Amino acid sequence: MPRAVLFDLDNTLVDRDRALRELLADHFADPQDRAALLCLDGDPRFFVAWSERARRPFSQQDLAGQLALRIAPDPELIEALGELGRRCQLGLVSNGGSRSQRAKLRAAGLEELLGAALVVSGEVGLQKPDPEIFWLACRRLVREPHECLFIGDQEAVDGVGARAAGLSFQLARRVLDAETVRGL
Repeated sequence: MPRAVLFDLDNTLVDRDRALRELLADHFADPQDRAALLCLDGDPRFFVAWSERARRPFSQQDLAGQLALRIAPDPELIEALGELGRRCQLGLVSNGGSRSQRAKLRAAGLEELLGAALVVSGEVGLQKPDPEIFWLACRRLVREPHECLFIGDQEAVDGVGARAAGLSFQLARRVLDAETVRGL
């Protein structure tokens, strides 16, 4: 059992992709508009394309707020994370802006559980896969990297970075649920 488990946020602890699909469906009736915007997810041109299609400005802050509205707490997952947190330390390493990531954490009811080492790239000026962002989380927990497990959904970002920093890595093939967390 690791002494600490660090998690990615998007598509590991919260289903960001589902929230984005719901958001697009709520705002764009045309499936081609939705598909075009989905293809631009993560690209700065996303906001220009949205604004043009919707004929009104749409910003990163707008997206963060709208996604958070579509994320709800999962009481069973929260309970399972609480149980895990009694056996080892918990934390988070997430790429993204401070407002967007913290809004999603609050909406999911996870901010308190992961607060000991909450490392958001937009707050620390580092981004996965840079090993330094993982080392920062380890320092906040007062743990050596080899004592920590990182769980994320992207091998190229999460796995490469965690391993380069000396952490163990587990790929989340889908958004985590209570049963998966209890199996750690």
